[in-house]
Amino acid sequence: MPNERTTIEVKNEIRIPTQAEFDLEDPNEDKFLSVHLLAKTEKRPDFNLLHTKLIANGLTFDERKKVFTKMSTNHITYFYLLNGEAEKDLSAETPIAMLTFLLPLKGQNNILKVFENMIALARNLATSFEMKLLDDDFNPVSDQTVANYKERAAELDINLGNNVARRRIK
Repeated sequence: MPNERTTIEVKNEIRIPTQAEFDLEDPNEDKFLSVHLLAKTEKRPDFNLLHTKLIANGLTFDERKKVFTKMSTNHITYFYLLNGEAEKDLSAETPIAMLTFLLPLKGQNNILKVFENMIALARNLATSFEMKLLDDDFNPVSDQTVANYKERAAELDINLGNNVARRRIK
């Protein structure tokens, strides 16, 4: 039959390869930007109040994983908010001593914008619940620390070829 294709012909078709076929390593695999909120011993935030505030700010709570997530309309995770204490879930039954914001860098678009949204929410929560805002080394966050994070995020955006308008970082 003249129209029948052999296995060899199908394999030799010209097509655009998929990313998975290249098996390239993502330079941002297992890399995150993180900030922490530390509660005072005598004034730990109530989970239900925290839940209400986070839902109002566009986060969703994953009952299975016990974390809050901020997602895009395309279901891409922008950042997570989880219990900063190892092996503890976020729930009404568990007292909250530390919250951790994690912004995964792998596959992220416009890291600077996502970081700015994340740090604004972190500052809002720190004020609302009288918590201390700490960097990834557990040092208090200053304006200089935020500027350093923003610089790093902008650099990552540029290196990844994300469409980020070059703007002055405050």
